[in-house]
Amino acid sequence: MDQVYNKEQIQEIADARLNQHKPELSRGKPFSFEIEIGKKKYKVSYQQDDEDGWRFVDFKEA
Repeated sequence: MDQVYNKEQIQEIADARLNQHKPELSRGKPFSFEIEIGKKKYKVSYQQDDEDGWRFVDFKEA
């Protein structure tokens, strides 16, 4: 059976990879990237918050 991941698990892995996306981060615009967890791929989305930090907003299976 396929493992199902919840939002917290996906966000934790996505947050850990956020710094690999420096060009997107420096532009300050919302952006998405794909992560792979086990046999599943997810597209995760981020947008900048008022303190110039990056906030995980959404994910979907890719």
